[in-house]
Amino acid sequence: MPKKITILAIDEKISLFFKDEINRIFNGLFEIDYRSADMKPLPSIEETDLILFTDPDILDKLYDIIECNAPTLMMKRTITRKALDDLKKLPANKRALVANINQYMANDTLALLYQLGINQLKLNSFYKGLENIPENIDYIIAPERYDFLPEIDAKIIIIGNRVFDISNIMDILSLLEVERKKAEQIVKNYIFRVPTFWYGAKYRWDKRSKQPKKLTGYFSKYEFKDLIGKNKRFLTTKNKAKKISKTNSTIILSGETGTGKELFAGAIHNNSLRKNNPFVAINCTTLPENLLESELFGYEKGAFTGAKKEGKIGLFERADKGTLFLDEIGDLPLSLQTRLLRVLEEKEIMRIGGDSIIPVDVRIIAATNRNLQELVDKGKFRKDLYFRLNVFQFQIPSLRERREDIPILIDYFFEKWEASRILKQDFISFYNNYKWPGNIRELKNVLKNMITLSQDDLKLENLPDYLKNEDNFNKDIIKNIILKLIYSLEYNNQDTGRRSLLKRFKELFFYISENNLRDIIKSLEKDKYINICKGRKGNTLTEQGKLFLENNNYI
Repeated sequence: MPKKITILAIDEKISLFFKDEINRIFNGLFEIDYRSADMKPLPSIEETDLILFTDPDILDKLYDIIECNAPTLMMKRTITRKALDDLKKLPANKRALVANINQYMANDTLALLYQLGINQLKLNSFYKGLENIPENIDYIIAPERYDFLPEIDAKIIIIGNRVFDISNIMDILSLLEVERKKAEQIVKNYIFRVPTFWYGAKYRWDKRSKQPKKLTGYFSKYEFKDLIGKNKRFLTTKNKAKKISKTNSTIILSGETGTGKELFAGAIHNNSLRKNNPFVAINCTTLPENLLESELFGYEKGAFTGAKKEGKIGLFERADKGTLFLDEIGDLPLSLQTRLLRVLEEKEIMRIGGDSIIPVDVRIIAATNRNLQELVDKGKFRKDLYFRLNVFQFQIPSLRERREDIPILIDYFFEKWEASRILKQDFISFYNNYKWPGNIRELKNVLKNMITLSQDDLKLENLPDYLKNEDNFNKDIIKNIILKLIYSLEYNNQDTGRRSLLKRFKELFFYISENNLRDIIKSLEKDKYINICKGRKGNTLTEQGKLFLENNNYI
């Protein structure tokens, strides 16, 4: 019985186009089925050997109808040789819109044209719904005459529907385990029919078919169950990442430092079809450019002064058949961005000092706390690499955007550490007002500091010193601290006057002026929480003030 491929596309016309393409390329080797977003009713996919989808949007729309565990593969496409030749004949220094049905496909086509050598034109992507159009456009490049193309004075160039790139053909042959001789013949028949940027296709099939050595020590311990929270935006991001984990597509994880980008990356890997293969992580800011290059790509013996005599395997090779997590991708030097782009497109690397091509099958998950689009606009990040990486992008919310998750995270850490503490209201008020620039990582470190240095409840007095400053304490927090100090001093039969309060506050937290303290004391008296006494007696707590502290868990 032939193996089955199910196509996911936006409409029936495009589905049938790719069905015919696959039948022609593979000469009827597979059974071809399809689902399109315009199907009514839309049947579920209960049994297939491979799901082939056109773009991330369509996979997201049709994901719920997939009821089997078949691998998913996104189409990687190129244009015909005739279309490429026509574009190369266009004069230099002209501007063109590259149009397609959605943002992803427009950006993907734009990146493809740059990679195929269309460098004489200034290209801008255009898609349905986009309103801002650059001025002085000379050409509109599109697969067909869409009805949403802008009505401007520009020549329309039709390049036709894009066809499969040779790398996609080899992926299909590999995933469906086609017998080697038959696979080689299919590749030979197709390779010279379309332009490709994947030069590795010209190397022998048996190199691609070799099984990698089993590597130990490269794994992630994180799963989706470790991504804790109830915030709606966080849960939406988590659920989308879980959906996409089953694909082989590249992913960008955006978010501030400490939001859990590596946890997301590890969870995606461990929920993917690559989970039994290596998960390799590297931070792009930790090494200088020359060392980072050798770390990623490896080197041959004698490649440079100080190199190991036996050479070194790089992280791309170590991650073969698995996932490579590139943290802080926005800081990757431009020269290495070029090499990374070649790996993404050609699926092969060359070690430093080497002359042989090494095929690699690696899924890239990149993370950044910077705005990559801004870096592209400033010329600090390659546009074509950005579009190749940006198949799926998830923005992980900061901790201050999900404050309702803080008590859940505290419980999670305490259970993990087998610790138990009472949270006093002043600490709760603090964490609900503090900006948490270090996000979850900072929260974890603060909690660890507090329970290690004190067996007491979690309260403001036990905060790390760097947090005890006026910027982190709002007026209400300071006011309640003063009320609590009056209670504590009075309870211990100590002076509760302004000087004693100023001294004690400074010992525990930071300096405040006598004028500020006077205003706070007047406010507490107005609230009927204290009585201001004349002479040496100082200030005394009222029953109402004591009740406030007790009811709000300050004492």
